[in-house]
Amino acid sequence: MSAKGASIPVILLDRNVDQTLAVAGKAAGKDVLILSIDGGREIIPLIIYGKVNAVCECNPRFGPKAFDTAVAFANSETITPKTINPDNFHTIENAAEMLATAY
Repeated sequence: MSAKGASIPVILLDRNVDQTLAVAGKAAGKDVLILSIDGGREIIPLIIYGKVNAVCECNPRFGPKAFDTAVAFANSETITPKTINPDNFHTIENAAEMLATAY
């Protein structure tokens, strides 16, 4: 897919990636590295099928933690100074096993 010293163009695409690349004679996930940021469960099958190479899935379940922290603060309760919200990185190596727990 790349060689040392080769230039690698970056193209940001939204929808219709397969169609856009087909016009250029390229295959998504094979000729062109496709990475997704903040994708969810719906993109994982595309990894399994070889259409997308990887996705960094940002955890959308941060809302309840944020709300509980705000309420605790308003009630003068002790709150932790730092809350880490876990994200996941899905690739062909783990996509199938992580599909059930994806957001």
